[in-house]
Amino acid sequence: MNVTRTSNLGTFGIAVAPEQKKYWIEIQLIDEQKKPVANMPYMADNHPSLGDEKPASFTGVSDSNGIIRIEELTLRTLFLKIEAQPLADEMEKRPLGPGPRRSAYERKMSPIGVDEETGCIVYYTVIGDLCNKAPKMECWDEQYKKFNKTEWVKYKNKKIGDDKSKIIPQYPEFHFPDPLFPGLGIDIIHFNQKIFIEICPFRSWKLLLHNTKDYSIVNAYNQGLMANLTYEDSNYFFKFFDSFRDLTSVPSWVNGYQTYHALVIDVPFREGYKGAVFLDTAEFLKDQPELDRKVIIKEEVEGKLQIRLLDSADTQLFYFYSDEQVVVAWRGSQEFDDWLSDFTFRPIRTSSRIENSKIPQQMVPEGFVHKGFWDAFRLAKDVFKMEFEHLFSSINKTPSVKKSLYICGHSLGGALSLIHATDLKKSTPVLYTYGMPRVFTLSAIKYLEGITHYRHVNDADLVTFVPPEAQMDNNLYDLFGTFVGFLTSVTQLINSKVNRGEKDECYLHHGDIVIFFKAEQHYTRLEPTLDIDGGVHRKALVMNAIFSMAKFYLVPALNSEAYSQAEELQKKNTALFPPNANPQQDSMINPMHHLMGDRYLPFLSNQLIELIDPAKPMERKRYRQKFINKINPYSGPGKACEDERQRNLLFNAMQEKLSVTLEISKKAEGGSDALERFRSLQTDESDEL
Repeated sequence: MNVTRTSNLGTFGIAVAPEQKKYWIEIQLIDEQKKPVANMPYMADNHPSLGDEKPASFTGVSDSNGIIRIEELTLRTLFLKIEAQPLADEMEKRPLGPGPRRSAYERKMSPIGVDEETGCIVYYTVIGDLCNKAPKMECWDEQYKKFNKTEWVKYKNKKIGDDKSKIIPQYPEFHFPDPLFPGLGIDIIHFNQKIFIEICPFRSWKLLLHNTKDYSIVNAYNQGLMANLTYEDSNYFFKFFDSFRDLTSVPSWVNGYQTYHALVIDVPFREGYKGAVFLDTAEFLKDQPELDRKVIIKEEVEGKLQIRLLDSADTQLFYFYSDEQVVVAWRGSQEFDDWLSDFTFRPIRTSSRIENSKIPQQMVPEGFVHKGFWDAFRLAKDVFKMEFEHLFSSINKTPSVKKSLYICGHSLGGALSLIHATDLKKSTPVLYTYGMPRVFTLSAIKYLEGITHYRHVNDADLVTFVPPEAQMDNNLYDLFGTFVGFLTSVTQLINSKVNRGEKDECYLHHGDIVIFFKAEQHYTRLEPTLDIDGGVHRKALVMNAIFSMAKFYLVPALNSEAYSQAEELQKKNTALFPPNANPQQDSMINPMHHLMGDRYLPFLSNQLIELIDPAKPMERKRYRQKFINKINPYSGPGKACEDERQRNLLFNAMQEKLSVTLEISKKAEGGSDALERFRSLQTDESDEL
């Protein structure tokens, strides 16, 4: 019985009230796949009715079925907390459940649901809703603080009570929505029944990438998405990077009318990306007005000190890293200075310095590199020396575990990516580039044969034809500047078409080509021609193209009989896939083919969708089939050009062989789930490419 003292006249009497009714609750901790979360130490406070009374506290451990049963509760909110470290360690092991993700906003506005099978109440939580404190977490964010002073800070200036010196760490908001860790409040209306607490796994997204010499279309798409991301500013990049820790949806890029989702796997949180760095030389030099956007580079060439002034300071790149993976992406041609780099054709020797040594070395022992591209690379490396040293240490942090290094870039970014891959050749980078120009000359290309590099070309992309495949060096660059040197280079180009030698240090492409080839089919027939008076004079043999065309995704490096047949066929007239060069296309050179976000990325995305979901109706498949139906067998006007017809049929066979490029992803841990997740996110935007 409860005893209460009361008085109307100033003297105290004793009133006797009945004992307050007690309540119970049974809680089952489960993950998103409805599996129990067992052996979790917990503590719970049942707040009393009077403010000066101490809450009733309960402690224990969830049983083998994840069940916590608490009795002797008063009719007040129950606040449940779980020991942080065991919970975090356990939920890192749990994979994400199937189905759509619940956003942080949905969890906040609608945190409670009903289990369809049992009818029990379900509380949807993340580990931060339950933790009694922050679990021990590696200081993955230290590099943000160190290298991105204006973009990201490690701590929020939130105060606790009157202690002005205590600052709350900023943990990932999705998993830790309240840094004060108040615990999960369970409402009294859910007493005297069983409830579920569904805990979102403590996981992080990570790009699905494969460290292999074989071609992977998943690598092509994900690295293409990163190459495209370089054209955004630093704020967009860090927002994208933060989405790796937000399980609401997968990281994505939106171009205004279509969303491109990254192909990601979910990994334990500690295995996710630990830091990211965004570097922009133009932004850096804005903060250094005394430099007037110019940088002085000192280097030793053949034992002599050379000092050069770089006045086109506009190079951007980013990188992010985990314990197993480093991803580097370089931005392509966007500003006038970038195009100036593209068209500074002069080849020069590369030089760099061995770490901790005064001895200069050649990045490549023979041959030359495009001066504009080399200057842009050296500019970034000299301005951001500390960041490049950190990148190098991130790649080689643990000698016992070799990290996978992925480098990518579009256009000028592809050129800088190749130079960077050359600089990091010992780290065996996996390089994927898109619409890149030529960078190195003949002798240098031979030295780079061991680098895994797939070079994507969208049909007759103009930029892939510069600088010309010729020996372009001349002293007039030094005497009269870039413009006169360029004009002389053009003269050298014309001369090389007539007098080119086998050992000339001409510019060549590096890497295995992957080409998005728009194929035509021609036919010949006799057609009447008119004389001057308008009368029929004679018939002439005329070549025309049939109206239908098809665009194929061709990877010559694949070990397939169709590819070798096509190459043999084309040897009769021109090499289809000549090494270190562009193939001869059916289309005219077109600068509009060069756009990354509007040409390369959509074609990559649509090809990936086609391979993941073969039953999906797509315009691209309909166009190809219509084209093949017209030429096999050929029944149109005139006589088909037979070599070209056989080539196109083999192109179609090559296209059908592309499914093998998806096998490595299907076999990878979490790969099948990543492919299915990507398939489920696709909408029906136009794929007429």
